[in-house]
Amino acid sequence: MKKNIVVGMLGLFLFCACGPGKPGDAFLDYFNDAIEGDINALAKNHCRDGVAMTKSQDSLNHVIMVDYQKYLEEKYEGLKKVEVVRDSLYDEGNKADIRARLIFKDGKAEEVEYEMNLVDGRWMINLLM
Repeated sequence: MKKNIVVGMLGLFLFCACGPGKPGDAFLDYFNDAIEGDINALAKNHCRDGVAMTKSQDSLNHVIMVDYQKYLEEKYEGLKKVEVVRDSLYDEGNKADIRARLIFKDGKAEEVEYEMNLVDGRWMINLLM
């Protein structure tokens, strides 16, 4: 009996641990990659209209992502730290609004808002067009 309870609790723990997590945590992960200099990690974790964007999908997505990656490199160069101010779920937990504070190495700060979508079990930043 004890063994069944332990196995059941372990299964529940693994099920919860494998879930999508919090959108704010995913957002921080992506931006921390950008701070480390991996803009590709930030760029590849975007979606458009709830569909993951990849450079290989079609020519339009390719152009959008190449241009957006250049934009990200310019905008977030000098980024020192990112803090999530607020994240709130809606649309039955499939979307989230993120409000974050970007802190740059020169001391300037900027608050930004992003929408995130749950796509194939992971949070992605929605590239609003």
